[in-house]
Amino acid sequence: MILDRRVGEYLLPEGWRQVAAGNRAQDKGVTNQMPAALANRMIHFEVTSSLEDWKRWAIPNRIDYRVISFLNFRPGLLYRFPNQAAEIKAFPSPRSWEFVHKILPSYGHVERAFPAISGAVGEGPATEFTAFCRMLERIPDAEEILSGRITAVPDSPDMIYACIGALVSSLSNNKTTARMSNFFAFISMLMVEYQVLAINDAVKAGLRTELVLLPEFRDWLTGNTDVLVGED
Repeated sequence: MILDRRVGEYLLPEGWRQVAAGNRAQDKGVTNQMPAALANRMIHFEVTSSLEDWKRWAIPNRIDYRVISFLNFRPGLLYRFPNQAAEIKAFPSPRSWEFVHKILPSYGHVERAFPAISGAVGEGPATEFTAFCRMLERIPDAEEILSGRITAVPDSPDMIYACIGALVSSLSNNKTTARMSNFFAFISMLMVEYQVLAINDAVKAGLRTELVLLPEFRDWLTGNTDVLVGED
């Protein structure tokens, strides 16, 4: 198909472009050496995983906020390929974190889901994720924050990441002006890097218009345009 642009009697129409994807040899996946003549007929790009790119898909597709919050906290675990061949069973990847999202509703509680989560992303990442989910029980309730009844912010990074994930998830389901205003009042008390994370995740969740309509957000933007350069 790639060399001759045909398979049997079928001829690829003029103007069509071919895109081929495969694993790198160093990834220890199922690979075959590409003949030089074939390789020379292609333009090669190496694709890497990116948490921001993944979230552009994950947030609008309602991936469980616990998964998104955990990966905001531990971005290095979005994709981590095992070093030893003997370990290659389960490991964290964008695909396997989607598996975790699908696993969670079947078990009711993350502790009961641990064996299945471990089977998707590996025991180490599953242990960290489970501990992170246990910590979620101590964060302020998102609905209480969005109703304006809670104004105190957490003091540890893991709890802040968890709060942001829970707030964006709740706002996606009910985005009234009052709730948006309380969301912004809450994140305004955080350090600026957390503010930027919360705003970008809210935009990925389809809340751009609601944010722009907030006078307090427009005021914030006037003084913080530089930190949003290159962001969503």
